[in-house]
Amino acid sequence: MYPQKKQKFEITEYGKKQQILDSQGLKKIIEDMELHPEKWEEIERLRKQTEDFLQKQHDLCYAPVKPSFQHKFKTGQLEKLFVLFNKWIFIDFVKLSTFTNLLDCKLLEGSLKVKNNRLLAYTFDQLSREGYFASNWQYVIENNELFCSSKGKILKARDLSAALNKVNEAINDAKKGKDLLIIKKISEVKEIMRELKNIENF
Repeated sequence: MYPQKKQKFEITEYGKKQQILDSQGLKKIIEDMELHPEKWEEIERLRKQTEDFLQKQHDLCYAPVKPSFQHKFKTGQLEKLFVLFNKWIFIDFVKLSTFTNLLDCKLLEGSLKVKNNRLLAYTFDQLSREGYFASNWQYVIENNELFCSSKGKILKARDLSAALNKVNEAINDAKKGKDLLIIKKISEVKEIMRELKNIENF
């Protein structure tokens, strides 16, 4: 399992400008309260709404920046991986738009259910070895809660590490004539990796 990294925080230029404007608005409301005590209830309601809005703006501006894969797949490469994942890894069919969001770590649908943790871990490991993902891919998956088991359990880095170890054990078993199906799937992953390189060099 990869060590936890410190979260980074950032604030956009829009956020900085918005904070100044909102702070000025709150100051104006407080001044109105002093000048118009007869409208205290109405102004107090506006003050509360403004403070709530300011808090939400603060939370958005200083939201933690989650790690991502920072991939740069070409369209042809995405389509190859899309077919592979829907064939061997996902339980339910996943649309290409959702798959793209997954690789961008911007899933709107929540964690995607997988039927084969071993092949998931092996595929991501191969993508990392080929330079498509950074070596901290297990941490990225865990931190963004990208995948879950068929029972709905969020996959952690330790789960993926264990699954990868099981793949190595399965490869050894296949040499003895056992678990041949995983070898077939692994061979297909390796073929996809070759195709990704061909598309990259095209």
